[in-house]
Amino acid sequence: MPKEKTEEVAGVLVDSFVEASAQYAGDTAKELTKDIVGEGIAEIAMELGIDTAASVIPGIGGAITSYRYNQKLRKLGALLVALSHRSDEIESSMKLLSEENKEKLDSIMELMVEKSMSTMQEEKINYMVNGFVEIAKHEEISFDIAYLYYDTLDRLTLLDIGVLNFYASLGIDQKTYKDVLEEFSIDYSQYTAVRENLNRMGLVQTALEINELDDLKNIVSTVDAMQDSLESVTTALSNPKKKFKNYKKSRLKLKSKDNMKITKFGKELMSFFISE
Repeated sequence: MPKEKTEEVAGVLVDSFVEASAQYAGDTAKELTKDIVGEGIAEIAMELGIDTAASVIPGIGGAITSYRYNQKLRKLGALLVALSHRSDEIESSMKLLSEENKEKLDSIMELMVEKSMSTMQEEKINYMVNGFVEIAKHEEISFDIAYLYYDTLDRLTLLDIGVLNFYASLGIDQKTYKDVLEEFSIDYSQYTAVRENLNRMGLVQTALEINELDDLKNIVSTVDAMQDSLESVTTALSNPKKKFKNYKKSRLKLKSKDNMKITKFGKELMSFFISE
């Protein structure tokens, strides 16, 4: 592709959404429905390929299609409002980006729009915009890393995020897991299930995983000391001239406990999406 053409289109999607978001900056107190946001969002939705055709299923097909269409319009409107709150930051960052990075940012904008319209929890849209603002601040932009972060957020529920945020704040505030149970109205078994899910995703890990190597070294060191002492006793018994080595008894302390701790990836994800 000729360089002139690349420069011509680089950043156009980001600019278009930032410009569109400005039209709805005053709509934060309103309910975002198709009737309120008007034809502007509907036109954007059509360009993004939201299917408005009636379903072939008799009776309920049209109702399902209409419901999904209106839900996507609502989420798209929420995205525009969230972008309007951060438009100055995005525009400032865009001025400092190379044409290549602007083009990457366009792809990430497209990804964010798709994720925002498909999310089952609209509250996550603000997190998505936080992440986009963070990406735009980087001199070198990686679509692969952005995709990893957005895909991970897409698989998290608000409950998952709440528990992960709890682990991120351990040692900083006095919040306990009981506060999390009360905040989300869950019991301990449900809390445990969330922790296990976060563990599978690499966002938290058990203290056992963190400290098991140190524990293994301590065990090996203790066993070696005992073996040396036993060998010296055996030698002394067979040869009275030899003195046996006293074994210095020490309590073996294991660090590993069945506790959870946020991982580096978990911290990065929280910093990327949650912090403003």
